[in-house]
Amino acid sequence: MSRFEKQNTSSLKVKYSFQLRELDKACQGFKPTVRVIDEISGLREVCDRLKGSKEIAVDCEGVDLGRDGKLTLIQLMAGEDTVILIDVLVLGESAFKYGLKEILESKEIVKLMFDCRNDSVSLWYEYGVKVTNVLDMQLLEYMVRAQAGHQFPSARRSTHWHKPRVRGLDATTDKYVRFDDKLSIGISDVRRVKERATVLMRAEKTVWRYRPLTEGFVRYAALDVVMINVVKKALARYKSLEGNTLKKLEIASERYVSARRDCERIDDFYVSHPILICYIIPEEIGGIIQPFPYEGSKCSGCKRMLTSSCMRNGKCGDCREVERRNGPNRR
Repeated sequence: MSRFEKQNTSSLKVKYSFQLRELDKACQGFKPTVRVIDEISGLREVCDRLKGSKEIAVDCEGVDLGRDGKLTLIQLMAGEDTVILIDVLVLGESAFKYGLKEILESKEIVKLMFDCRNDSVSLWYEYGVKVTNVLDMQLLEYMVRAQAGHQFPSARRSTHWHKPRVRGLDATTDKYVRFDDKLSIGISDVRRVKERATVLMRAEKTVWRYRPLTEGFVRYAALDVVMINVVKKALARYKSLEGNTLKKLEIASERYVSARRDCERIDDFYVSHPILICYIIPEEIGGIIQPFPYEGSKCSGCKRMLTSSCMRNGKCGDCREVERRNGPNRR
């Protein structure tokens, strides 16, 4: 049996009944309405409504998201009242035939995401959907830190491991989101929800292939996309979405969404690290956003096309640092 094949939730409930109950308890009080779409009729209506949105928060769940994984669920939120869960595992390719593909590829609708790289890869290689017009909140969080004194990574600067790293959604929530923001969605202890879900996902690594979705996992999936919206509001308090900062975020997000999608297959060894890879966020000198240097050399590690000045022995500074930290033969 394939590890991507749909399984009945009854077996999951038998094996992890206590953990599922704990997750359900942690999610009690969640305020936004959650709507699961697993039929074509509902999909048509939802997509027609979303096409009129200016901005949609997007997240994905699945088994080992990436070129060799399986996308099973897409979470969407436009506005603050309803979260839409598109059940890709049930609908298959039909999920993208009634407007969803056009929404994700639209240059008019902004897609708010948090670390869009693997979601983008799964959408492209499984369903031929090329996500466009992304604002990545993981990059925005780093840019807020940069405004506080950190420097953007550059191939011309030191590539030691102490260079700034990107943060995950949970760490970003802990640092920037206020208690009253959490209360506004009905869950004051977001960390507790995440911990309960993580216990289950570590015990059952293919949990997102089970259907029907349990109430706890429906709310957990919805919470991720809700928190993307909440994080955006929290970071906007730092005036991070104005002027050149917004323009730099647009440029950086465009490069981020294609960093793993539009290149050769990459060994996970060279991409599963917390470094903010160089030549993602453009530099600004004297109020002018600088163009990226000519990228004529391909790194044999991460497969990105980069300027030759950052190459040594065929690898960029980021990949050399990963090898220095972990050992070149640790795969």
